[in-house]
Amino acid sequence: MRRGPRLALLVIGWGVLTGHVFSGCRDLFTPAVPEPPTGQSIVLNYRSPEATLNTMEAGIVAKGRGSQAWLGGFADSTQPSETPAYHQFFDSGDVGLFEAACGCEAPPDWRASQEQNFFQAFIEVRPSDDYVLVLEPRAEQPDPQPGATQIVLYRQYQVLATAPDGNSTLIIATGLADLTFTLRGSDWLITRWDDHVNPDVGVNPSDPYQVSLGRRRLESTR
Repeated sequence: MRRGPRLALLVIGWGVLTGHVFSGCRDLFTPAVPEPPTGQSIVLNYRSPEATLNTMEAGIVAKGRGSQAWLGGFADSTQPSETPAYHQFFDSGDVGLFEAACGCEAPPDWRASQEQNFFQAFIEVRPSDDYVLVLEPRAEQPDPQPGATQIVLYRQYQVLATAPDGNSTLIIATGLADLTFTLRGSDWLITRWDDHVNPDVGVNPSDPYQVSLGRRRLESTR
């Protein structure tokens, strides 16, 4: 007569103690429906130079999910007919400091394959922080008249990293960029990036985070 109540109490107690084990299931043997992936997909739009930069900005925000958006903004050459391709040109001050620190030579050329390695290294500078890329026109150097198949934009940039609690923000890259876009099919892609140190912080800034993207690229090779 007392076996029934005791068995019921044991089952209830076992359920309380082990409920967390099966909290991801609808019952003991049916797995729960997996959660949908977080974050919205990025619309890849390279139909104008500004659209290309907006897409690349979204890639920086998305970090690991944004590599395609970032790298898609650079003209790669997988076929001989696909020219010109992307090349990066560094500030001479960045090259000098990098070579002095590492005792090595800077890469003689920088193309899309190196850019992929850089992007993965860059998102690991502050892996837990939220990134934002800010690109602004340079008042002291207006953009030249656009051509039919080539456009140059002069931009000042900053990459901001904000802690998960939102209480602190660091500038983890700052500098100037002369960006050459070339029309490839229907897309405007970067074929040349001339990077310059931000003159407000100098080539060896007091805040070691505030180096140029050119320096970040060089450091990703070490």
